[in-house]
Amino acid sequence: MSSGSYFPPPVKAVPMPKKSGGVRVLGIPTVSDRIAQTAVKMGLEPRLDPIFHGSRPPGNLPRLRAERRSESRGSDSDGRFLSN
Repeated sequence: MSSGSYFPPPVKAVPMPKKSGGVRVLGIPTVSDRIAQTAVKMGLEPRLDPIFHGSRPPGNLPRLRAERRSESRGSDSDGRFLSN
């Protein structure tokens, strides 16, 4: 893969019936392709997580969401006060 010579094999097309009576085709990757995807994920994830997620302490997300909600209720994009 590191040489740039990896080309994934074609996916297996599996028709899945829809409730409306039609058919939707799902693409199922091969086992070797899933192994390659997992290897790439395991290599990239530790490097990219700190960039995209920062170093937030666990359990901090609900508090941040509540703060954003309360801030967004106070004014519109022009800074004018909105009634709740």
